[in-house]
Amino acid sequence: MAKKKEPKNMVYFVLYVVLLTELLVVITERDELHEKEIEVKKKMLSSIADSYNQKFMLYIPQKQSEISPKSEEPATITMNTTGLVSREEKENIEFFIEWDPSSKNKPKDWPVDGLTNFSPEQEFYEVVVKDGNGTFYLDPSIGVGEYKFSVYARAERVFPQYLPHFLLEELEHMVDMKVVESDKEFFQITVKREGEIARKRISTVF
Repeated sequence: MAKKKEPKNMVYFVLYVVLLTELLVVITERDELHEKEIEVKKKMLSSIADSYNQKFMLYIPQKQSEISPKSEEPATITMNTTGLVSREEKENIEFFIEWDPSSKNKPKDWPVDGLTNFSPEQEFYEVVVKDGNGTFYLDPSIGVGEYKFSVYARAERVFPQYLPHFLLEELEHMVDMKVVESDKEFFQITVKREGEIARKRISTVF
């Protein structure tokens, strides 16, 4: 009688082996998927960290400007930056402008503590920020003169808020600096009478 039960026992054994094999396959696929998820996460965080670790720079395309004291439009100096990542960084960037004592003339009513885009409203000067870049405006009615300035920019790193909290913590450890500051740049605005500007343009041509 015992021998007649062997085929049935064999079927159970085969089914057991099959189920065990399928379970091992599922476990293996799960582990491989988990490893891929970890790899994707590391690459994503590394890419984001690299963008935050790039050098923050300030550059001025045109460092000299001439304008007539009778001009109805202000003199403008464009201040561009590179290295900002998030929208919050670009909105909260701060430009610090100082009068350079080496200039021939001191700007009229220049703020004692310098000028920033967060300074109280000034009569002759203004700094406007858009998309992380700045523009300095000078009213030529301050009078004829040669005015030199220095400027640098500062920004606080703000990480993307769409990331889960545990990923933000990892990202913070991968970013070198939480506050970035540019090197100092210099520019000059010269307020000249129309005749002086015209004579210089002619001499430049020849």
